[in-house]
Amino acid sequence: MRKTVQILFIFISLCFIVACSNEASKNEVKDLCEEDWTFIKGNKTYKAEVPGNIFSDLYLNEIIDNPFDQDNEKKLEWVNQSDWIYSTTFTCDDKFLAKDAIELCFYGLDTYSKVYLNDQYILTTDNMFRKYIIDVKKHITNNNTLKIVFSSAERITDSIAKTESIQLPDKRAYLRKAPFQFGWDWGPKFITCGIYRPVSLKAYNKVSLKDAIMIPDYDIEKNLAKLDGKIRVNIKNKTDLRLKVKSDSKTYYNRKIKADQLKDTINFQFVINEPKVWWPTGMGEPNLYNFRLELWDGNTKVEEKNIQTGIRKIELIQEADKKGKSFYFKINGRPFFAKGVNYIPQDIFLTDVSDKQYQELLNTVIESNINMLRVWGGGVYEKDIFYNLCDKHGIMIWQDFMFACNMYPGSERFLDSVEEEIQDNIYRIGSHPSIILWCGNNECREGWENWGWQKSLNYSYSDSTKVWKDYKELFINRIPSTLKKLDPSRPYWESSPSIGWGHPESLLSGDAHYWGVWWGAEPFEVYNNKVGRFMTEYGTQSYPSMKTIQTFTPDSMIYIDSPILAQHQKHPRGKELNELYMKRYFSVPKDIFNYIYSSQCTQAYGINTALSAHRRSAPYCMGSFYWQLNDCWPVISWSSIDYFGRWKPLQYVVKEIYKPLTIALEKGEDHIKFYGISDSLKEKEVQYSIELKKMDGTIIKEYRGDITLIPNSSTLLLNKKNANFLDGYSINDIYVVSRLYAHKEKIFEKIFILNKPNKLNIKNPNLSVNVIPSPEGAVIYLNTKTFTPFVWMENYNSIEGKFEENFFHLEAGKEKKIIWRSQDYPSDLKQTLKVFSLYDIVKN
Repeated sequence: MRKTVQILFIFISLCFIVACSNEASKNEVKDLCEEDWTFIKGNKTYKAEVPGNIFSDLYLNEIIDNPFDQDNEKKLEWVNQSDWIYSTTFTCDDKFLAKDAIELCFYGLDTYSKVYLNDQYILTTDNMFRKYIIDVKKHITNNNTLKIVFSSAERITDSIAKTESIQLPDKRAYLRKAPFQFGWDWGPKFITCGIYRPVSLKAYNKVSLKDAIMIPDYDIEKNLAKLDGKIRVNIKNKTDLRLKVKSDSKTYYNRKIKADQLKDTINFQFVINEPKVWWPTGMGEPNLYNFRLELWDGNTKVEEKNIQTGIRKIELIQEADKKGKSFYFKINGRPFFAKGVNYIPQDIFLTDVSDKQYQELLNTVIESNINMLRVWGGGVYEKDIFYNLCDKHGIMIWQDFMFACNMYPGSERFLDSVEEEIQDNIYRIGSHPSIILWCGNNECREGWENWGWQKSLNYSYSDSTKVWKDYKELFINRIPSTLKKLDPSRPYWESSPSIGWGHPESLLSGDAHYWGVWWGAEPFEVYNNKVGRFMTEYGTQSYPSMKTIQTFTPDSMIYIDSPILAQHQKHPRGKELNELYMKRYFSVPKDIFNYIYSSQCTQAYGINTALSAHRRSAPYCMGSFYWQLNDCWPVISWSSIDYFGRWKPLQYVVKEIYKPLTIALEKGEDHIKFYGISDSLKEKEVQYSIELKKMDGTIIKEYRGDITLIPNSSTLLLNKKNANFLDGYSINDIYVVSRLYAHKEKIFEKIFILNKPNKLNIKNPNLSVNVIPSPEGAVIYLNTKTFTPFVWMENYNSIEGKFEENFFHLEAGKEKKIIWRSQDYPSDLKQTLKVFSLYDIVKN
């Protein structure tokens, strides 16, 4: 008995020793964001948020007023010019300190900083897009102080620019920081600094998993996927390792890596037969695999990392045809029309965007039938949650690298930093199936070839040669060669656009930014002819809602020529061009409410013209990204939703015209054509009806027919000479109702007007409005005795809600039921609800 007890005691002791040994072998991570952080202003210390930024910290400590309020942007320039010190204290226990290696990991420092640990200098940073990992074993103790000194990015950039023999178009080229924070024609100048992404400590004995990527290669014919993975590791002491890759309960990879074969990068591959394929929204299910990568040292799991990815094959098709060269994408062998929009950061202060805001923005994207976002190159590589949500909902991404409207240095130091940046971000976001293209830059080549930089900067021949050589080294050599090593699966596009909008060939091949409308002050009708193979930018402005304006402007300053509104209009000709287009198509009211409404109508009308032209030109044109989806502060801009997520009329237009089945109108000088457009993967048998009506709703004539809609194409429904179609009526006295049916069930309806809105002969609608509370918020009933175009509803109550449908044409004698969704029902909704129509701005 005594011997048995002794054996049992020895066994338990051995198990305990093994368990302790295993525990000691595991890597440990300490999240330093959980510590108490402070920043210094003058001689005082204030609480700081990490992740965070200096402007938000100053505001939270009531040192500055709301940066967005009135003209505070001008009053806060001193923040841009100042240096700031952030610090924290933290402890480490003896067990943590006993590890052979201890790394300090920064995943986002903005931008110029020097880092001190226990008063010892350890690191300098100059690129906000990189992560920095440094071994601090020799500096760390049980009680520690971490201090980060941020230098003014503006001041340092000015200093660098002065030392350069060749001046680049904009000094912001000299630093790797989000370009838009220096100001844009829709954004303020708030040059932030701070710890804007996580910071942590990692302790380990042998190997640390730095990052990982998994890229699928999908063979459509064999229905087989090969997963190509790479893991970057930091090695302190070489050892035999085992790599396991699992998904759910299945192990896909299980291999031993001997110590003498262990390198900084571990490559692995495995095959999945008959995989569940990732499809974009509208084409199938966005199936995802959640893999767990595990590194084992004997019986100890040292570290693990989760990677979410999807299996799909993406192709960019560029084939010569009679007019030029195609430009469209195929996913899993199937072509599609990219129903897209340009996306900018949701806030000038990046850390102020909540997870809920990301979800709400993606909800808008999904609800609006958008299937693709362009992450614009003047912002940032987005947070993980953004890409996770796009993966989940089947939203594709055109991903720019963060270079915009500039030329860049060619020094080895700069290029090496960019190469590290590209690698870090490909490893971080490259596993996401939603990203279908990498693009080198936004409008850099366009600027070089068409904006007159060489002349305005007085470049000599040798200057021009040097600057262009640097461009090629970065965008034609460094970036694509890095992509070839890490991610050969996706296409790379050097620069967007490929050819400037002033050149006819820009519409024959490649992607196009068409700014003849707006910048060139051309009429909206030009959109009908200026259609390229893939339209990645075009747009026109509007004002945000009055509720948004009231957040930054006191009531006494809300008028058309208000200096506060001027401060929130960043385009040098913005007000002038807004009113030019308003006058052409609607009017320039003197009342501020109608003025805002008229600007929003104008924007929606103009972009509807463009979107309609692009969709009915398929398959010649196979993509359309209007500028822009969102704002980074409350501003007068090109956005379709404002800073607070409030939909402008344009967003309702987008929702309608991006539907899977739609009808588009082409009105020429001598003809009227109607097209049926389908995103369906198969041919679709439908019936159509086209009714010509008087303003009182009387049907003048009707056309009906059966038609087969071709997938990803535009099919002509009706083609009539103007005189024959109008039958003697003036286009100013009629409207058209078009419908699609499937098996006698109405599946789509759209009402068209045939002339400019301000030319229509419309009467006072004397709208009847009835508001009834409901569990969803409220139900609104609208009635009129005459055709009432461009009905727009705004609720000026403090309670937020959303109209299920808005910005529509209302027919005479046809009651319209609208659901207003809100968690609360305001008792005064009927009084605070304002209903606008075209009559308000063109006849008053």
